[in-house]
Amino acid sequence: MAHRGCCADGAGGHAPENTIAAFAYAHSVGAAMFETDLRFTSDGGIVLMHDPTLDRTTNCSGAVSNWTLHDIVSKCDAGSWLGPEFAGEKVPTVYDMTAFLASSGMSVVLDLKERGLMAHIVSAAETTGCVDTAQLVAMINFLDDAADVVAHLSRSTILYNPNEEKHMLPSSVKGAQGSTFFGDLRERGIGVLYPDYEIGDVNFSISHERHPRAKLTLGGLGDAAARYGMQVWTWTMDTPRAWDEVTAAGARVLCTNDPAGALAYFRARQECIAGQCSANTLPSTTERPPIVVKRTAIAKKYEGLVSGIFPAGEARYPSGILIGKATRISQEGLQSKISAAFTLMLILLCVATSIAFVLFYKLRKAARLVTFALI
Repeated sequence: MAHRGCCADGAGGHAPENTIAAFAYAHSVGAAMFETDLRFTSDGGIVLMHDPTLDRTTNCSGAVSNWTLHDIVSKCDAGSWLGPEFAGEKVPTVYDMTAFLASSGMSVVLDLKERGLMAHIVSAAETTGCVDTAQLVAMINFLDDAADVVAHLSRSTILYNPNEEKHMLPSSVKGAQGSTFFGDLRERGIGVLYPDYEIGDVNFSISHERHPRAKLTLGGLGDAAARYGMQVWTWTMDTPRAWDEVTAAGARVLCTNDPAGALAYFRARQECIAGQCSANTLPSTTERPPIVVKRTAIAKKYEGLVSGIFPAGEARYPSGILIGKATRISQEGLQSKISAAFTLMLILLCVATSIAFVLFYKLRKAARLVTFALI
């Protein structure tokens, strides 16, 4: 899973985080999914932004919740901070995200930074089309938001990140406490635990760069979750040592700022397991392909999808309002398209019926002539 599109804080210089350029990079190196963060704007729009403020990853400042969707999309540059080659990269909206999913076929882990986002995200997916809700893997940060998320994503995988609610974690994931903890999560429709550091007496998902003194208890949490039919996925891991340890501990999916390196490493490791490599040949780093923004086939397809839904240069809004020119994808416009399609179907049906009657008449006449000839 590619972290924040591909690389938080622009790790590796491949693309600015949480942008279409980042998603395109993750797709180009073969990542199956990417993780991104979603927040509401002041007028109820949704943008992809990790921080509660715009300061770190754009040339704008202030809380996301104090800006309108149109102003963020039209005024904020989300790429220049990483390099001039990314100048002009926009802050994506939820519609940009779903259009990219439709064009690439990737899945996305949705880090829901606020409550109540899910209905709008599913609406965007339905408006975009060609997006299966199974591609939307929701990560719940607040248990009281679980019912709403699960209700909208019956076909998907639901993750729980307990980092915002550490006070709700048990002191142990073993025995009766573990049974209650995992059973309660399963009852809420949650199938994956996505911890950052530790749960009770079991440390897990430890990045050596971030927690150098932490001891990883191999198999602890992974085994405990597996007993109750659940999985454990991990937060950001960027070194081969960490990749080895968390997968040995039972992690089924890992998040990384280096998707190209992780994929190359695991491919090489699999070859070694199959006896197709010599000792000490596992790569610690890998050559990354250059980032190509809006020139790849996927990027072109994405642009086509967006332009097919929204006129050029207009910001996308979850309710279907086009902020850029204050125009609206109206009910009347949709109804007129449906009416035109229905009329065309009726005309085609009438033509087909007429042809059928003519053929029937001619066949009947031919049958009579044959009958008279025989007589």
